[in-house]
Amino acid sequence: MTERVLTGPFLTRAAAALEAGMRGWALLARPDLLRVTSHWLPEAYFEFQFDASGIRADVAAVVRALKADYDDLAIADWLVTPNPLLATMTPLGWLDAGRSVRRVLEIVPSKDPTS
Repeated sequence: MTERVLTGPFLTRAAAALEAGMRGWALLARPDLLRVTSHWLPEAYFEFQFDASGIRADVAAVVRALKADYDDLAIADWLVTPNPLLATMTPLGWLDAGRSVRRVLEIVPSKDPTS
């Protein structure tokens, strides 16, 4: 993978905490959330991780399973990239359609040791 796609909208920590129903500092301890960090910009959270009930359990399960091998940006990019193994849907689109988290986890590429 050479280029990463960052798909917004994004939420500030305060806005993400409000969506999640928790304090802002508690978000930092969540291994199931993706965040974008930079020296020049404030921390931001991908809005697709939240719904009316708070943190989306389906997306959180995928993120939690991938965090040991991939960084947040690689996971976010993979979630929004069309995948032929999901009938050309993106993994996020697959989950948005209410389909199986297990199937999304089955198609995760193996970690490239040279990356």
